[in-house]
Amino acid sequence: MSYEKEKQLVAEEAVKLIKSGMIIGLGSGSTSAFFIKALKERIQNESLNISCVATSLLSKELVTGFIPLIEESLRNEIDITFDGADLIDLKTFHLIKGGGGALLREKIVAARSKQNIVLVDSSKLASPLEGFPVAIEIVRFGYESTVLRINELGYSGHVRHKDGKAVLSDNDNYIFDIVFNGPIKDPQKHHSRLKNLLGVIETGFFLETATKVYIGYPDGKFEIKERP
Repeated sequence: MSYEKEKQLVAEEAVKLIKSGMIIGLGSGSTSAFFIKALKERIQNESLNISCVATSLLSKELVTGFIPLIEESLRNEIDITFDGADLIDLKTFHLIKGGGGALLREKIVAARSKQNIVLVDSSKLASPLEGFPVAIEIVRFGYESTVLRINELGYSGHVRHKDGKAVLSDNDNYIFDIVFNGPIKDPQKHHSRLKNLLGVIETGFFLETATKVYIGYPDGKFEIKERP
């Protein structure tokens, strides 16, 4: 089974959790796209009455005109948020997110949710976390001085670019991708050090957000894990 099939599998299983009347959070990334597709099918077939908040501009575009969107001030608590991950350590439930550039919005929505369901294929499992850059969202003003402060702490990486231009996050900030050489043994320490730096808005370490994880496997089976 391909990774795409694994993503589709967990999306179709997780969407069964939704009931009429819920406010849900919709994540970003390829797995979330499968989830949104499955959700649209349920709405069409069962006339589900739900509303949602999207964690990324792309997800918002996918559901606009199809699912009612709540105020982005997040006045109302969210029942369940469904999102993907770039990596997850199943021993600790620590995640790396931010590959799509929506990490700040994703973390804000996660903090306002009663439950956070993470949907991943088997390629996203890593214990300890290793092999994927950690996105750091930084203020555009004075960003070179912020990068200097990051480097002075011993971190290396680069401001994310595409087609010769700096990539902007969904909140119009720059993204600095930190490359770790080897396993990340203490994500909490790195998150705290980076978050305390002037100019850093948020990190791609999601440490206390996930409540359950749906994992797809190559043999066509899926597994549900709850946070320890």
